[in-house]
Amino acid sequence: MPLNEQLSRWSDRHRKDWERGWDLLVDRGHMSEATRELNLARADEIGAFLYQLAEGQAVVTYQQSEQREPSPMIRLPRAVGSDA
Repeated sequence: MPLNEQLSRWSDRHRKDWERGWDLLVDRGHMSEATRELNLARADEIGAFLYQLAEGQAVVTYQQSEQREPSPMIRLPRAVGSDA
């Protein structure tokens, strides 16, 4: 099975699971309907992005943060009465 189909099925399966869970949270009053809709929209965006990655229409790049000098060690005074 091609990668794009695998990711599409994975995304669809998890979106349905997430939707069921979010529906329960809304029904129990632990999540608002607006938050549920926002989460569903995000899930759809993630699914579309994964599909684009699999199709080669999107690329993920990682930019390393600039190197910096490590902080000096801070020596704490030993506790009074400590034998260590």
